[in-house]
Amino acid sequence: FCLAVLVGEGARRKWALPGYSADTVMAKDRVRAAAGAAMASEIAGRHSKRFLNEEETLLWGFWIALFSAYALIGGFSLTSLAGLRYYLAALPLAVVVPHLLRDWDDLRRMVSMSLYVTIGICILGFVQYASTPDSVINQYAWTTADQGIATFGLEDDREIVVGFDRARITVTFSYISTYASFLQFMFLVAWVAALTSRTGGERVVAFVTLLAVFTNIAMTGSRSPTLVATMVSIPFTVLLMRQRRSGVFQAGIALAVVATLAGGLYALSDPVAMLLLRDGGAGDAEERIFGAIWVPITTLSSASWLGDGIGSTFGGLVELGITSSVGSGFDEINLDRLGIETGIIGYLVILLVKTVYVVKTGALFIDARNFDIRVWTLAILGYQLGLLLTIPLYNSVASAFYFV
Repeated sequence: FCLAVLVGEGARRKWALPGYSADTVMAKDRVRAAAGAAMASEIAGRHSKRFLNEEETLLWGFWIALFSAYALIGGFSLTSLAGLRYYLAALPLAVVVPHLLRDWDDLRRMVSMSLYVTIGICILGFVQYASTPDSVINQYAWTTADQGIATFGLEDDREIVVGFDRARITVTFSYISTYASFLQFMFLVAWVAALTSRTGGERVVAFVTLLAVFTNIAMTGSRSPTLVATMVSIPFTVLLMRQRRSGVFQAGIALAVVATLAGGLYALSDPVAMLLLRDGGAGDAEERIFGAIWVPITTLSSASWLGDGIGSTFGGLVELGITSSVGSGFDEINLDRLGIETGIIGYLVILLVKTVYVVKTGALFIDARNFDIRVWTLAILGYQLGLLLTIPLYNSVASAFYFV
């Protein structure tokens, strides 16, 4: 349901009401905040079971107090409220999700529905990619932004599979980075489904989702997410090959995988070729990889002690008619927006929390004896560590999944 709402909301802003994107976002935030607070309060009041231990409760309480204080000190405004949402929007999930996913059956049912919705989203991605960059379906939600549609930047006479440049797809998401973040997470979920499915049909759906998602990642033109998806597939492939299944089951899965790959070769050939040509033309792959790895250090060296203020680097400020403090030429390769906003003190807190959860996930993976738990923790760890090689994301999709 949440995925369906996500798709429908984006489609409404992009194509139904393109002139009211900012208004729709702000209205959605108010409704979401009220609904999230009400549901979290109801769950906490009716159930004695604690989903957060004392350590986590203190941690997230300190998180809320710290960044709310940052916004208050800077003066509450449309800018600070737009920025604060990214620090707090995902926190109700810490209470809501454990209530909704009470056992393995709930989790498998949620994963199954998510895969079908994701396949539908990816089909829209294929349609966008096949359309010309100036077509209506490729327009952005932020129609007032002073920029054209992002393409692969190739000339018409390049020797590529198709005869013209292609738009870097966003589907119903506002930006390429937000869609790439969603795809990265669903790619890992599809791998989990492929390894933990109970029937051959479920596994076939998982492999179809893997192919569709990987192709869509390539169609976004995002090189780092494509690299991360390839790297995280290695340990999952090893686990898949080590699974003990009956010969008939394995043969059926092998045939399904071969058929899926054969059907997807044509779909993959063009976006991968475009992606490689874009990478070769950009010539900055090494800079981006090492820049992403050293982001915490370069951010700390560039940030002030208290930062520029919550929301000061929010990408949607341009569409809201507000000038960002860092300007339009923000260095997304070497700087983390959160560090620039919160300064050295706030950014050290953010890095500490991220490190704590990566260590907790790694420890759970090592200690787990249940196969399903090991696969899920591997997926979570892959997503957390995968962010090291991607542009630091300033969006609610990434924040919602980082601390899963």
